[in-house]
Amino acid sequence: MPFNERTVEPRLLCRLKVKDAVHGEMLFSSLDEVSSRALTLLLRQLSDVSRHASDIFRGVELQAARVFQRSARIQQRLNNLQTTVYQLNPKKVQIRCYSSEVGFELVV
Repeated sequence: MPFNERTVEPRLLCRLKVKDAVHGEMLFSSLDEVSSRALTLLLRQLSDVSRHASDIFRGVELQAARVFQRSARIQQRLNNLQTTVYQLNPKKVQIRCYSSEVGFELVV
């Protein structure tokens, strides 16, 4: 089961903290102030999402590079094994079978 590396949650737009809201004062004098505050907070939230997406794609790129390196090493080992198998002559080489259950060696 994979573990969460990061948790991205949306923030509430146009919400003020309790300490920002002074009793008796008007928070916004016009609708333009409300919309400009909402747009600036939305841009800030989009920049955070962009940063998280960049981190996620960087991690995926690193994992893909590791998989590529491992598969290249396995391919090299398979090529070495294939050349060794092609060099073997089954008519000249004796194959010995060892049995762990029986205490002697069988020659085929």
